[in-house]
Amino acid sequence: MGVNPFRLHTLLVLFVLVLSSTPLHGAEVPEPSGIEFRFIDSSGNPYPVADITIELIDPWSGRVLSAATDVQGTTYSIGWTSSESFRPEIFTSDLHIERSDVIHPNGTNTTIVDVKILTEDQINLTGVGQTTVIRTLTNRTIGWQVNPIDDDSIHLPNASKGWIEIRDGEQIQLTEWNGENEIDVMSIGNLRLMASNSYWNGSMLIRHSPSGWSEIIEVNGAIDYLMPRISGGEWHLWRLDNGEIEAHAHIIDDALFEDIEAW
Repeated sequence: MGVNPFRLHTLLVLFVLVLSSTPLHGAEVPEPSGIEFRFIDSSGNPYPVADITIELIDPWSGRVLSAATDVQGTTYSIGWTSSESFRPEIFTSDLHIERSDVIHPNGTNTTIVDVKILTEDQINLTGVGQTTVIRTLTNRTIGWQVNPIDDDSIHLPNASKGWIEIRDGEQIQLTEWNGENEIDVMSIGNLRLMASNSYWNGSMLIRHSPSGWSEIIEVNGAIDYLMPRISGGEWHLWRLDNGEIEAHAHIIDDALFEDIEAW
C-alpha cells in the first residue's frame, strides 16, 4: 500500500511549522530593553517613594532626553531602546537622593539603576531669625535644595559636605559645611556691589567659586546690588555680550562693599 503524496506533504508542512514555533533547547528569549529604577536605602533594601521626578539628561549638552513625574513605589520603568548615554537627575522635596553617575545602556537589555535614598543627620542651628530660609548644595546630591527648619535644626545627608545658603530678609550668606553638627546662621549683612558709573549697559554674571551659586543682573551704568557674604571661596564677575562671557573676570573676596567703577 503506497503513501498518499498529498498527505505526506501536509504532514511535512505541519512538522516545519511546529518546529519553527518551538524555541531551540538552551536558547534564551531576548529581554525587553528599557531602564528600571530601583529605590533603595543605605543598606540596599527597597525604599518606597512618592512624588519623585526623574529626568534623563544628556551629560554633554544638558538636554533633557526623557522625563517622568509623580513616580511612586519601590521601582519604576521607562522604555528605552537607545544606546545614548545619560545622567539620571532624580528630585523630590522631602528626601536627599544620591547623585547618579553617567549611565551607558546597550539599547537591547534592561538597564538597572539603583537610586540610593541617603541617611540624614540632624544639624542644629544657632542664631535663627524669624524669616530665616535655608538652602543646601552637597557633594552627594544634585542642585540646591530647600531645607525646612524644624526646632532650630535641619537635616542633611550623612557623610557629606557642601554649602549652606542662609537668607534672612534681604541678607544672604554662603557658608561652607564640612559635616559639623552645628551651624551659626545669624545674619551678617551683605556684600554691597557699587559703582556710580560702571561704563556698562547690559547683563552681568555673578558666580561664587567653588559652590557654583550664581545670578545674572542687569546693569545700566550705575550699580547698587546686594550680594551674599561668603565664608570662603571667591566671587567671579563677568560682563555678558549677547549671552557670552567676556574673557576676563573681576574677582572679589568677602567684604562689606566692593566698588567696581574702575573695572
